[in-house]
Amino acid sequence: MQNMTCVMVLTCVCLRHLDGVFGDEVKSVSVMEGHSVTLHTDTELHTHDVIEWMFGVQSPDQIIAEIYKEANITSFINERLKNHVEIDAQTGSLIITNITTQHTGLYKAEITRHTQLLSFCFNVTVSARLPVPVMTGDSSQSSLNHTQHLNISQVCQPCPVCVECCGFTEAVIRLVVSALVGVATVAVLIYDIRSNRKSPPTSDESDILKQ
Repeated sequence: MQNMTCVMVLTCVCLRHLDGVFGDEVKSVSVMEGHSVTLHTDTELHTHDVIEWMFGVQSPDQIIAEIYKEANITSFINERLKNHVEIDAQTGSLIITNITTQHTGLYKAEITRHTQLLSFCFNVTVSARLPVPVMTGDSSQSSLNHTQHLNISQVCQPCPVCVECCGFTEAVIRLVVSALVGVATVAVLIYDIRSNRKSPPTSDESDILKQ
């Protein structure tokens, strides 16, 4: 088993210098800190495939994980990504869990397949989470008092135009009400006078008239 593994490693190293390298395009991947991301190889691993994942800030020069498909061996090497990476056994895709800003950089997968070397490159950018402000009891109470003060000020300080407009309207209403009261009073007096004129004389008034 060890001899077979050594042969595979030597074959992988030698094939890096051969023609037939595919997938030189660098794919950009953005992810928020604390999330998970999968770097897809878009292929299926064959029985004799050997895949190596490499990582680096400037260039992917550190091997972080390997799969020897035929021997069913998977190993994780890089300490920075320890406990953060998994490899899909079917596709060889790299899964990074609970990612941090330290995992920002270039990732490269190389699959050795017979006389071919397939490569897949990814530029991963990890954005840091924004800090959440914590409101203390004093600051929240101060904010509440400030808000209440503003609301009271807005209510208790009407604009001069509104005061002038409301004063004029109130005066007009008072004049109209006074006029209506005066008219009603005059109408009542006139009604009483007319009623007294039309009422028949009493018995005492009749005796006086006869005399």
